[in-house]
Amino acid sequence: MRAIRSLFLVVATLAFAACESTPVDPVDQTDALLKKGGNPGGGGGGEEPPIEFQSIDVGSGRGPGTISCGLDVAGKAYCWGYNGGEWLGVGATKGKGTVKEPMPVLGDLVFSRITVDSKHVCAIEYVGGAAWCWGVNVYGQTGTGSSETVLSHPTRVTGGFTFVDLSAEHYHTCGIVPDGGSPPGGTGMCWGANYRGQLGDGTTTNRNSPVGVTGGLRFVRIYAGSVTSCGILATGEAYCWGDNSRGQLGIGTVSEPHLTPVLIPGGRRFAAFAISGDSNCGLTSSADPLGSGRVLCWGDTDNGGSPTPTEISPGDAAADLPFKALVGRSCAIGASDQAYCWGENEYGQVGYGEPSAEIAVPRAVAAPGRFASIGGKGVHTCGIGLDGYAYCWGFNLYGELGDGSTRSKASPVRVSGQ
Repeated sequence: MRAIRSLFLVVATLAFAACESTPVDPVDQTDALLKKGGNPGGGGGGEEPPIEFQSIDVGSGRGPGTISCGLDVAGKAYCWGYNGGEWLGVGATKGKGTVKEPMPVLGDLVFSRITVDSKHVCAIEYVGGAAWCWGVNVYGQTGTGSSETVLSHPTRVTGGFTFVDLSAEHYHTCGIVPDGGSPPGGTGMCWGANYRGQLGDGTTTNRNSPVGVTGGLRFVRIYAGSVTSCGILATGEAYCWGDNSRGQLGIGTVSEPHLTPVLIPGGRRFAAFAISGDSNCGLTSSADPLGSGRVLCWGDTDNGGSPTPTEISPGDAAADLPFKALVGRSCAIGASDQAYCWGENEYGQVGYGEPSAEIAVPRAVAAPGRFASIGGKGVHTCGIGLDGYAYCWGFNLYGELGDGSTRSKASPVRVSGQ
């Protein structure tokens, strides 16, 4: 049965990485509910059936606030990590404290997609496509219209919108409201913090409910970054907006914020983005001059980066191109399904086996190594292995790896409860 689940995870995740927006269909869990005893790597024993994850995402925080969440194959949400103010959505855990293993999110909602910031979470409901958010709300990043600073349980995003894509990061959230066209896509909507124009509505006014991204563009993928956001069109053309003080928009210049979308020039065509902090990356599509599966990065000009998308050296992945997916903070999946990561590694978040200084080029992630999907924006990383199990690595002071401990790990460890 685990092999069947693994096949489901690979198909679903690769469809997602190829910019498909059809929700993942929850799998019948009848046989899973009959399982007892779990497996050597997870909690799963006693009366609780083991969790079988279909996707996982992590927040970008470095201190209290770092969290992880995932969806099981039935679409049920689980979260773990730091639960100050009850922002995990799992209920009270002695007010403040760590949740070192996955706990179910309150309510009976079934989701098709989940996205995680350091302190807030949003998800798309499987039936109907409504967006629900919970967690810290000081800038309105839950989009619920609420003035509460923390929402301790999933609350529907205001406006009655449905979504086919959703991305939460650094106090704001963006999504796509579908127009019924093909491929699935539509209008970009954003909400939350807007002090650098990251909502794309032409202002720097924070919003506690969704506002449309200016320009009438039809997006098929959308990404909320630190103080920059980006969207990809069906053609593969990409537009970004927000902060550009370090060349984060990829337009070839360093400048003041752009409050509305601007095209990444040079004939670039993308299939996916990894939008995080000062440095952003994109995965080329077949329409790009380089062909498909190449990783270009830009930004971080204060540290020698370029404001123009520039191909990175493939590093360990030189014989495993083209990349089939760009995921998380700065990770990619090669043609063989081997995962590769790069960037900051002080807590082992690159995952190759030991903490170190920053890794400039992709390094192969240690065993199990082969992944269907990965999520990671900050100092820890998680993914779904081809064996069907969820793994995490990196920073773990607040239990965000979900393995029942608070010790950081430089290699993948299996999340408890599976």
